[in-house]
Amino acid sequence: MTSSRSRAGSLAGAVGLGLLLPGAWLLAYLPTSIGLAVGRRIGDLLWWLLPGRRRVTLDNLQRGLGAEQPPAALRRLGRRSFQHLGRTWSKAVGTFCVLPM
Repeated sequence: MTSSRSRAGSLAGAVGLGLLLPGAWLLAYLPTSIGLAVGRRIGDLLWWLLPGRRRVTLDNLQRGLGAEQPPAALRRLGRRSFQHLGRTWSKAVGTFCVLPM
């Protein structure tokens, strides 16, 4: 069972990489302001697609800032952290995926 599971994981990883690389290449050639805006939307998408990570983020913010901030402010801060992650990823793609001339 482990063998078929690892093959399925490898196949899923290969398909994911095959979809990610062309998108990353296109993102690398966008103007910086547009690339950062796209990265922010990627962060929004991750916020909704990764409920487990969202829950961990909100739990950590609650532990660190719960007494100082209302729950709505913590959710806003958590979502902004995901948006910043998307912007950081888009900037990294812009740096590392540009073909040398």
